[in-house]
Amino acid sequence: MARNIDRFNFESGQIIKKLLEKATTEKQRRILFALKKDEFRFVSTTQAVKSLASEMNCAESTVWDSISALKQLELVICNGRIELTKEGVLCAGIMGSD
Repeated sequence: MARNIDRFNFESGQIIKKLLEKATTEKQRRILFALKKDEFRFVSTTQAVKSLASEMNCAESTVWDSISALKQLELVICNGRIELTKEGVLCAGIMGSD
């Protein structure tokens, strides 16, 4: 029985991973990973965007667009600071596992 549950969890994780790969861009996934590290916990969303844009070597507007898309997927919330939702934490964990 425990084997079946482990197999189900593994297969579910693989399915979610494939869906996330289709539903998100590479930059959006990089943002998820960065937020998972809690580096931006104490900074404003604007400061986080500037830092992410510099780190990812892209325009701030690209980061804002990516955050907007992640908000639509309900993976992040922005209330002065950008944070992962519970679902975002789960998805970042799944995307980071192989």
